[in-house]
Amino acid sequence: MENKHVDSKSTPILDILYINRLHREYGVSLSYLFEEFNVNPRTYYYKTRLFLDTSSLSKKKHSNSKTRGFCYTVNGDKVPDEFVIAELIKIKEHLNMYVSKQKTIGSTKLCEYFRKNFGIIINHKKMRRLKHEVGLVGKYTKH
Repeated sequence: MENKHVDSKSTPILDILYINRLHREYGVSLSYLFEEFNVNPRTYYYKTRLFLDTSSLSKKKHSNSKTRGFCYTVNGDKVPDEFVIAELIKIKEHLNMYVSKQKTIGSTKLCEYFRKNFGIIINHKKMRRLKHEVGLVGKYTKH
């Protein structure tokens, strides 16, 4: 019975670089490339970790992340968080004045409300943080 995988010492780095290029640029699956080039997957991942600069391959770069303290409209314009907080305070006053049963609205519903009425796109996690700042949270009871 023939061993399909080649030893890690005998796989040249050029094959690893070529496999990496085919995978990154053309989207060819790694499992297919491993079979085609007769490369052990452990060897591939070991050598890419050692010899390739993987910092350029990362998808998310933290230094170029969006500025904190802003939300974005559907058109891509910035809206400061103060506007959202002011609207949340108005909603809180309205809820306290007219509604006695429901003391809060969920974060995802608030996100939909802001998207419909103002065209502002807000992540539900950010909305939850802003709700906590304003004090628009319901009473939590342990079960």
